[in-house]
Formats: sequence, structure tokens, C-alpha cells
Amino acid sequence: PHARVETDAGGRLRVGGASLFRGYWGAADVDGGSLWPTEDAGAFVDGSLVVLGRLDAVIISGGKKIAPEEIEAAALESGAAEDAAALGVPDAEWGERLVLCFPAGRGDAAALKAFFETRLEGWKRPKKIIALSSWPRDAKGKLNRRELRAALPPEDLAGTFS
Repeated sequence: PHARVETDAGGRLRVGGASLFRGYWGAADVDGGSLWPTEDAGAFVDGSLVVLGRLDAVIISGGKKIAPEEIEAAALESGAAEDAAALGVPDAEWGERLVLCFPAGRGDAAALKAFFETRLEGWKRPKKIIALSSWPRDAKGKLNRRELRAALPPEDLAGTFS
């Protein structure tokens, strides 16, 4: 009852209420009547808020927006990987190309590829599926995507995709 949550036309969550901070120095104050934009995407489904992920994590390939969480969820649903991370890597032609990583010894790239062919639209399918021996997590167990990206072999960042 003390907070308001809405989505704008692009799916960005906006929040407001007495428990929200007043704002950043030099910016307009946020009070009970204002809504503050977040960097989270969300939607209301059957009256409940579903947080879809961070807007700054979206991979844009060929002008299409790909939510990494959707690709990761499909990988886990397949049963062909115990863990997964979808990353966008730079590509001169497409802007970014989608790469899916999983911990080495805890997944099957061929099975993932076959599953994605039946479940994901072509533009959402990873261009490369990579088993990595390094699977960095922080003290709370959260995957460190920056370190994971640094662990990608240079040839996988160079745009050699199948």
C-alpha cells in the first residue's frame, strides 16, 4: 500500500511512494506523487508483477532485442545444461552476436543446439555454444558476468561463428 509500480510503454518498471528515496542530487525530487524509472523490465500478468530482467543486459543483434534470461531459461528447461549464461559479444555486422556459455562437464552443446532449434525463433538462437572451465561466482553465489566474459577464448570474441 505504500508503493506504486507501473510499466511504461517500453516495459520499463517505474516505482514511487513514501518509502522511495527522494532522488539524486541535482535531479528532480521523487515524492509520493512521482514515479522513478528503474533499469528493470517487467510486466503485469494476471495482476502480479513479473520482473523480466535488467534493461541494460539486453543483447541487441541485428536490431532485435534478446533478453538473456529467456535464453538461459530455455537452456535450463532443455535439461542439457546445469547452468547457463547468455552473453552478447561484439560483431561488426550485427552489433552483437548471442553466445551461450555453460560450465564445462555440466552440459551438452549439441543437445542445447537441437533444443533451441525447436523452441527459439532463429534470431534468438545462440550463434555459438561454449563450455567454459571457468565459471566465476561471487561470495553470494551470483555469476560474475564480467569475469565470465573475460574467460571467453579470444577466437570467440573475434566473430568466428557457425
